[in-house]
Amino acid sequence: MRILLAYDGSAGAEAARDLVAHLPIPDGSAITLVTALERGPDLFGAPEFAVVPHDATEAEGLLLADLQDMLRSASAALRGPTRTVDTRVVRGRPASAILDEAHAIQPDLLVVGSRGHGPFASVLLGSISTEIVDHAPCPVLVARHPAVHQMVVGVDGSASSAHALEVLARWRMFNGLPARVVSVAADGGGWASSMGGGFYPAWVDLRAPHRADEHEELLAVSRRAADELLGAGMAATLELRHGDPAHELIGAATAAGADLIVVGSRGLSTLPRLLLGSV
Repeated sequence: MRILLAYDGSAGAEAARDLVAHLPIPDGSAITLVTALERGPDLFGAPEFAVVPHDATEAEGLLLADLQDMLRSASAALRGPTRTVDTRVVRGRPASAILDEAHAIQPDLLVVGSRGHGPFASVLLGSISTEIVDHAPCPVLVARHPAVHQMVVGVDGSASSAHALEVLARWRMFNGLPARVVSVAADGGGWASSMGGGFYPAWVDLRAPHRADEHEELLAVSRRAADELLGAGMAATLELRHGDPAHELIGAATAAGADLIVVGSRGLSTLPRLLLGSV
């Protein structure tokens, strides 16, 4: 297994590194620890006021040396007799440089922290992490905790949902973990019921039998998913929730004390070409 781990020394990156160290990845795995350093004016000033100091070459060399030392130090927690660890400093805009590296080495998994350095580090998901999730050529694990003990798996019958299940079943590092398979049925009947049902109550009544069919279909999807995970060695249970899918998946993870939510990059939608579904 080849893992690309984006690292910048932040608390989020440390959680990502510790999670990779904690996961029982297969023997013979290769981990590449990568950080990005911007070039030229972007390195020394804001885009609007780019100032390159007269000793820019020397300063850049010192920054490169510091980053290489940081990566070597961080890699100590990842080393082991059955894996190799490589470190790289890539140049350019961080998200773009990390994505270029991912396209070059084609990892099985790209791991990032949920927040990195920068003026907006407190945002729920940093802009670099968001861009990487949107554009990566492989599964992306956004680390919030340094370990995984329980997971919630969101399923909806889409191709992306099926692919997420296939990845979980194939990667033995999740064997033995309790998995809560969750599907979410959207309540109501669309635009009419979103206005309280009073606008066109007959539409809500007309939709009722269709909602029952949708619930049965989702339950069947959940059962198949749970069976697939059980066959892969995970203690899978299932749950059907009602409401907004994102809200309900987060609620299920909170209720279960889960460390990980697994979803496909795109679900069932009228806009399947969106880079990352809103859920």
